[in-house]
Amino acid sequence: MPVLHVYFPAGPGRDAARVFASVRQALAGWPVAFGATANPFTQQEHLTVVVEGAYHLTVAFEQGEDVDADLAYVTGTERPGHARFRVSSGPDLENEHSDVLVELLGLADSLGPVLVYGVDAEQVLTDTLTSAPSPGA
Repeated sequence: MPVLHVYFPAGPGRDAARVFASVRQALAGWPVAFGATANPFTQQEHLTVVVEGAYHLTVAFEQGEDVDADLAYVTGTERPGHARFRVSSGPDLENEHSDVLVELLGLADSLGPVLVYGVDAEQVLTDTLTSAPSPGA
């Protein structure tokens, strides 16, 4: 299951509600259905997206020490004060729905400086964050 982490500075108005609303707006007009689930361990709400009845995505919002620790692992530098949204997607062997992920990467740009990390590839895909001042510094 491919997973993308999109890190960005935390702050007022940068919460799950905004991220989920932005995902809904970015995919408006697409053949998608939205739903919600909760993580059984943390009870945090996740946004579910089903594209054309077959391709599934889950979008989660996270912030706090665990997110900062993960970002430090990715960048090799401590950068406190960040949040992330995590996109987990089902298999898409024929790349029929890669355009949905591209649309969500465009959404990432609207959050200001971001770092997009492909967890499966263990690779930074986009980075405008590490050159920006850290909000916790």
